Amino acid sequence: MPENQQIPILLYSRKSAAFALSISIRKLDYDLAAGAFETRRNGRKVLITASSLKRYAAANHFGRVNGTKEEAAPKKHAVANGSDEEAALKKNAAASGSEKETA
Repeated sequence: MPENQQIPILLYSRKSAAFALSISIRKLDYDLAAGAFETRRNGRKVLITASSLKRYAAANHFGRVNGTKEEAAPKKHAVANGSDEEAALKKNAAASGSEKETA
């Protein structure tokens, strides 16, 4: 074989595959679990085929990562002066205080 000819990589480790796709190893693991890649095993080592990496790179991926906690909206922090939550707490405290006085 001539010296300047390179041998194409056929199988990638998880770390190499994540680097090649510019994603984290954790994201790669989620996608592996979802069956997004064609894999081979060599003992305990998981190897990902070059063709499945090319197929993944050619597609769009819009969904959320499975296993992450969904938040509907960011929580609003109570403002010290005049927040609705603080007003409700004061109203409840005043109501419970007046009930004790009448009893």
